[in-house]
Amino acid sequence: MFRPERVKVLLLTFSFNDLDLHKQTRKIHGDFESLGYEVQDYNINMSDPLSGLKTHLSEFLVKPDQSHPTLHIIYYHGHGGIVDKNKLRLFSHNIPNKPIELGTELSNLGSKVSKALESNKSGIIVPSQLRMALEDTRFQPVAGVNWEEIQKTIMDAKTHTIIILDCREAVLASVTSQENGKSSQKPAYQKELIGACGWGLSTRNDMSEAMCTTFKGLDKKDDTMSTITLVSRMNHHMVKSFGGVGTVPQAVRYLLGGSTVENIRLPRLKERPPQTT
Repeated sequence: MFRPERVKVLLLTFSFNDLDLHKQTRKIHGDFESLGYEVQDYNINMSDPLSGLKTHLSEFLVKPDQSHPTLHIIYYHGHGGIVDKNKLRLFSHNIPNKPIELGTELSNLGSKVSKALESNKSGIIVPSQLRMALEDTRFQPVAGVNWEEIQKTIMDAKTHTIIILDCREAVLASVTSQENGKSSQKPAYQKELIGACGWGLSTRNDMSEAMCTTFKGLDKKDDTMSTITLVSRMNHHMVKSFGGVGTVPQAVRYLLGGSTVENIRLPRLKERPPQTT
């Protein structure tokens, strides 16, 4: 069993997305901090997203001081999809292609162009202003990162790591990570994946809320919860609160690199603030 004294969390989103994730990011950030975890946000660049992300991951996953057992959590929420023979790609947004979406985005773009024109005494919009207007809409180029391009940085890191992917096709990350991490010896560090959905399924954006609700079960300082229990309780919450039709949302857990550690315990590292009424 691995019970960390410190937990560091990296929250990843694209700097532009069409899912309105700002409020959710703040909630997740706050809920992790309420457990006593050290949290940082990173907005993936729209231009050259891979190099900046790899650099930041390398800096985040630095081998911790062994005298203070540390767990690293990488949390991504946003879009996910399939590329290149069933491999996972994380991406920023969808280009609008439905009439209603097109109308909304064109209206949004028109409003931005009008404001740019109003700021120019000449009444002529300059290329740089038009580019800036486009960069704040879904008509800008889609930014993306293939999971294969960052998995080695994560899998090779000398630290126990939990990867949480709140996106469609999240479970695909388990395939390439296990294929490329085959070894006759058990690695020294545990790598676990918690994904928002299983094979061929889409997420209903319920996983983050379910996780935050489940964390409330860690009532007192030094309470702990295994990742197996976390996912089980998250699924119970999602099933109980599901009121729609079709596929019930379900989180999944995979062991990407099993070490001699039997399981990772998620701890509460500080007292819960008193509840206000």
